[in-house]
Amino acid sequence: MRKFLNSLFRSLPTAKPTRHRANLRVESLEERLVPTSVSSQGSLFTVDCSPNQTILFEQANGTIEVFENGHLAGSANRAATKTVDIVVAGNDAVGVDDSNGMPFIINTTINLEGSGSGNSLALFGSRSIDTGEDYIVGGTATAQSTILVDNLTFTMTSAIASVNDTLQLTGGSLAVATSGSGVILTSSGSEQTFFNLGPGGGGTLSFANKSQVVLNEFGAATQVFLEASAAATGEQSVSLVLRGTGDTATIFATPSNVTTNVTDDADSIVKVQANSGFVDITGNNTTNVTLGAADLQASVEVNGAGSLAVVNTGPITQDVTVSQSTISGTGLFGNNSVVVSYFNVDVVGIDAGSGKDHYTIQATKLGDAFTSFIAIVDTASTKSFVVDVFVDSGSNLNSHLVNFAEPDVAELIVHHHLGKFSDQKDGATSGDATVTFPDSTSQVHYDFFATVKAESF
Repeated sequence: MRKFLNSLFRSLPTAKPTRHRANLRVESLEERLVPTSVSSQGSLFTVDCSPNQTILFEQANGTIEVFENGHLAGSANRAATKTVDIVVAGNDAVGVDDSNGMPFIINTTINLEGSGSGNSLALFGSRSIDTGEDYIVGGTATAQSTILVDNLTFTMTSAIASVNDTLQLTGGSLAVATSGSGVILTSSGSEQTFFNLGPGGGGTLSFANKSQVVLNEFGAATQVFLEASAAATGEQSVSLVLRGTGDTATIFATPSNVTTNVTDDADSIVKVQANSGFVDITGNNTTNVTLGAADLQASVEVNGAGSLAVVNTGPITQDVTVSQSTISGTGLFGNNSVVVSYFNVDVVGIDAGSGKDHYTIQATKLGDAFTSFIAIVDTASTKSFVVDVFVDSGSNLNSHLVNFAEPDVAELIVHHHLGKFSDQKDGATSGDATVTFPDSTSQVHYDFFATVKAESF
């Protein structure tokens, strides 16, 4: 049983006058690089970049204008252009500015390819875009990545290492699709960044001006780490959808003003190590959720899970109430206003730490039923561990209490409403406290409790 419960839970010299003579020297001449080549043929517009250049696309008077390091390199008829090929050559920064309107008409395909390392794409501007955005990262180095936004299609080979996207979406979410393992979300200034999205183009994505961001993880047995402590500009929610099998999602930080959602479609593990904003977890009976109680600063809700474990507590005095759907109180969480809500969870386990602990197991009102198995473990308290249990005919409580310290500090009081109490011991300090009602039974199995008694209410 212990093993089961525990499983829940980087100088000028003097010289003779001499005749003046001209010194020989080598003068550096202006560097001659092949300039960026711009050509248009029918509906195809090709921009062949020179290395180490900043290339900018803008719209002006119905034309697509291309600037190289601030100088006009060429242009094309916007209405006639259906395909744009951009060939990078190393350390090229390609930018698309939609402030005067998107440079490309709807249904245009923009292909980014080429060679070299350090190439990047930036999408930005002051115009609002009334569509959502799909960002799909290739799963292999030879697979293209795709951005679908504003009725345009951008494709990228692995020659494009990173994308900075601050387009102002007003019509939907930024939906990112990846099979990459070790995906990390961080924050810096007004932006957030995904790393390790995959070997295809744009494996690193920085973004802002998206109210809703969704990361779809399709890889199996992969890990995702959410570490963003500050919101990107305009951000309201971040959602992680685990679509592979056996994934692990770990939340190390969340912005205080952003809702973080995690959805598990398979048998994944979700760990919330710390948070500053509300976290909502949706899973199924193969989902295992672990909460690092001491560092929770905001509430968490778990909808559907095989197990929910509240762990990593310390020697703080605790006074906690566990109802059929909530865990709340003082001393357990990093912030006493935190409430952990749970629904359709098979097993709820709580590590009560090593302080002076008082736990109350009681439904929110008479007749409410406990549908989760409740396990509370006091790991090392040498002070006191007192548990008050309240049951009535509708409770149907099934629970297990374990005191791993001295038995004489543990006390169980079973309060029952119009029931019949019995205590069947299977050891000196262990046994089953049962309350029987005409149509139901509530049971508390306990280990290492010196005192067990019953009271009616």
